[in-house]
Amino acid sequence: MLRRLRAHRPGTVRGGDLPADGEGRGGTPCGPPAPAETAPAPVPPAARATVEITAPMVGVAYAAPTPDAQPYIQLGQRVEKGQTLCLMEAMKMMNEIPAPCAGTVAAIRFQNGQLAEFGAVLVELEETGC
Repeated sequence: MLRRLRAHRPGTVRGGDLPADGEGRGGTPCGPPAPAETAPAPVPPAARATVEITAPMVGVAYAAPTPDAQPYIQLGQRVEKGQTLCLMEAMKMMNEIPAPCAGTVAAIRFQNGQLAEFGAVLVELEETGC
């Protein structure tokens, strides 16, 4: 059995029981939605390339070669390509994690002596040259 549908005219509500002036029952509008006001997107500062140095293996991350020594890096310090950033201990072997490029230390994402999973971000550098 086929039914014939009534044509819908813009600005009206089907069924005829609601007014077409945009005010429906319960104060809900029936017309098209009002355009949303959007705030302008904030302009980011000059974008610098950030390099994330990740853990190449599961192990314990150390900031210094011995517990009483100075850490390899500090926040804001400039580093050169190949400079040691931290140590990773895996299976009683100490592995140096070198800087892949020259830059400034933007963030240190590990605690000294903390277990780091494979791929965990250890250090973030704002690169100045690769």
